[in-house]
Amino acid sequence: MHSYPTQNSYSIVYQYAAIISIGSLVFGFFIGVFNSIQAYEVYYNDLQNDPSQKSIFVGLCNSLLAIGAIIGSLLALFFQKVGLSYKFQSSAMDIVGILSCAIMIIDLYPIYIYIGRILCGIYTGVQTAICVIYIKEVSPSEVVGKAGTFNQLFVTIGLAISFTLSFFIPQQFDFEELGNISNKQMNNYIQNYKLRVQLIQLIPMLFMLLRIILMRKIKLNPPQYNIKEYETYFTKIYHTENEMQIKIKEIKDMQQFRNLQSASIYHSQSSNLATSSFWKRFAVGFILSGSLQFTGINIIIFYSNDIFQKMGSGESAKVYTLILGILQTVFTLISTKYIERYGRKLMLLLGEVLIIIGLVVVTISSHQNLGLLSLFAILTHLLGFSISFGPVVWVYIVEILEEKYVFFMSLNSWLFTIFIGLGVPFLMSIFNLFTIFLIFSMINVLILVFLIFFIIETKGKTFNQIQNEYYQINNTDINNVPHMELQ
Repeated sequence: MHSYPTQNSYSIVYQYAAIISIGSLVFGFFIGVFNSIQAYEVYYNDLQNDPSQKSIFVGLCNSLLAIGAIIGSLLALFFQKVGLSYKFQSSAMDIVGILSCAIMIIDLYPIYIYIGRILCGIYTGVQTAICVIYIKEVSPSEVVGKAGTFNQLFVTIGLAISFTLSFFIPQQFDFEELGNISNKQMNNYIQNYKLRVQLIQLIPMLFMLLRIILMRKIKLNPPQYNIKEYETYFTKIYHTENEMQIKIKEIKDMQQFRNLQSASIYHSQSSNLATSSFWKRFAVGFILSGSLQFTGINIIIFYSNDIFQKMGSGESAKVYTLILGILQTVFTLISTKYIERYGRKLMLLLGEVLIIIGLVVVTISSHQNLGLLSLFAILTHLLGFSISFGPVVWVYIVEILEEKYVFFMSLNSWLFTIFIGLGVPFLMSIFNLFTIFLIFSMINVLILVFLIFFIIETKGKTFNQIQNEYYQINNTDINNVPHMELQ
């Protein structure tokens, strides 16, 4: 006879979600840290007088992270196929991440940076693929959305930490203010900051070591799918036998569904539904995961200091960038609080409207040089992203797609990240900010139309209900839709 808590207790869910999401914090740090140190790296490697070499260096450093993440996404898919647990994958990748930081500590020459960034990417690719899946596996349907936002919340915390460190590293305008100093003085100035840049790499190493230790607290360890483990786990959450058995039945149904998929066995009356629903869900996941990169968020994160300088912000660029990091965390907390109340679709729509407003105002202000209005416009954009695409997209994708296809969506997202990482530095050297943000504004209007007509609400729905509802999209005879149930 099980001993149940007197009321539903989700603290263990949030604890597990937080532990697995430490990897997302490291991921956010990896993204933001190069924003903080890239000007220093350029001067350290004497690239400041060669714009083409500078663009190649900056573009490669950003894109190599994405290339490594693609490798990591494929590795995560392989790990899932051979049945390695998420706990093992996370610990193994923490070791890879520690190695990547150690390589970048050796020296700051490009070769060490390139190798380190690829390994950082592999770590990131595995982490981003398994984090949202693991949280979905261990979360009751009542809180799966809220727990799922932990992934993005920890990313923003990592970004805020890395942006804070920019106060200890010189930026472009810091070098420009040095004036015509001698080469010896410049070398002394650069060497004085070298140790600080190297010490920064110790911070993610500490977080990865912490997660390796905390992983010992995790008892529920998919993808082994041991029902006894689930029963023990959910006994700590639900206060009645009936509630727990409902959840256990959902898990058994999903196990059976995976087995049917692997064997390509579908009942004839449901085969059309399964095929039609799958391709619609796959297309939605593909567009959503790609759209993440076209919200313009990575331009702001990768190049915020450069953007603020071009907008006439001068020495305030560091302060503005730090504000971005802190407020993105605060804004994501809003999504964590309200995603289960208002649902996925409404949060996505509201966020996308704010993203468009922010991009349009940034477009105008970048052309007219309106100063602080640019900051408020970027904050509006950031608020929109932080309550919608940032935390909600991956919650939505893991609800509409089976695990193995979530890995493909992660891969797709990183392919688009490469496009942004390589393309934007060259676009910024050819076009002005007005043109770049105008393009992204028009793209996001199209994304809004897509959200309105092709996204369904998934809050509180079972996987079978989601399958059936996606089958109904653009099917005229919706009253005669065959209902697919596992037999």
